[in-house]
Amino acid sequence: MPKQILLFVCLFITSTGYPLTVLAQIDDDLDSQYCPGPAIAVQEEDQSFFTFLNSPHKDASSGLEWLSKRIDTFFANEDLYEESTGSFARLTASTILREGGKQSYLGDLSVRLELPHTKKKLKLIIETDADKNLENRPGQLSQPTPNQALSETTYFAGVEQKLAEKSLWDVSTSTGIRIRSPLDPFVRLRMKREVVFKYWKFRFTETLFHFHSSGTGHNSTFEWDRPMSKKDLFRWHTTATWWDDTDHYELSNSLSFFHEITDRRALAYSISVFGSNKPTVQADTYLFDVRYRQRIHKDWLYYEINPQVLYEKINNFTPEKTLTLKLEMIFGDKYL
Repeated sequence: MPKQILLFVCLFITSTGYPLTVLAQIDDDLDSQYCPGPAIAVQEEDQSFFTFLNSPHKDASSGLEWLSKRIDTFFANEDLYEESTGSFARLTASTILREGGKQSYLGDLSVRLELPHTKKKLKLIIETDADKNLENRPGQLSQPTPNQALSETTYFAGVEQKLAEKSLWDVSTSTGIRIRSPLDPFVRLRMKREVVFKYWKFRFTETLFHFHSSGTGHNSTFEWDRPMSKKDLFRWHTTATWWDDTDHYELSNSLSFFHEITDRRALAYSISVFGSNKPTVQADTYLFDVRYRQRIHKDWLYYEINPQVLYEKINNFTPEKTLTLKLEMIFGDKYL
């Protein structure tokens, strides 16, 4: 073998991750037909050629986690509050302006109280809609007047317990009642897992539930997050909800782009599609919306402006334009 070719082979082996000491072990006579045995020795982890990628990978992963949680905190993502380690309360009031001067109203309340003296680390839960994320269709719960929005609100009360805090899966169970006449008990089991792969953060949530009045079902949610810059985040969110009484899935998909203008102001652009799998998989609702959100006092008072364009099959996909104005207050010092 020519000396030049043998030298090239040994340099190539060295460049793929073997120690530089390999060259020192090569016989001085380059006419030999092989590279010495130590050249194929197993490479130690801490001496890998790609060790230089460890720091950038760690920074990218931590940066992704930081940006994702920062966006979720600013936009009051329900999942983030459910994972909180302390007590918190969240109160929102919304006015929906429709074409032709029509108005409707929405109210929402979520309270989670940590019970520190219980051995099983229980939390007391009070919510307006314990199943609101199971069929998250737009505009179905609004009321024509503020008084009706208050009086027609259904409240749920229950107790939540964490089952697997140190596992790869975050598992919790909750039981309670829907406060109405007659009382409507429910039970729910929720499993979550987050995985960071390169520049993507993947979150999977599976919820099994039973409501005495509406039956048994499950909800599967997938989210993919990817930072586009230090202030921009792309999210793909998809859900599927099945009920045993109808034996079909309610489906939804949304693509969102979040942009942090300053630490007090942010924008979110979303395109959402809703549908079902029967008689075939088909879309029946399209939603285009923009959310402008601003913190107006300290870190607990926000307002939001949310223009939307809704296309529903039931209305022959005629566009319906709405503008939602929301005021939100958050209480608690450990909800982040």
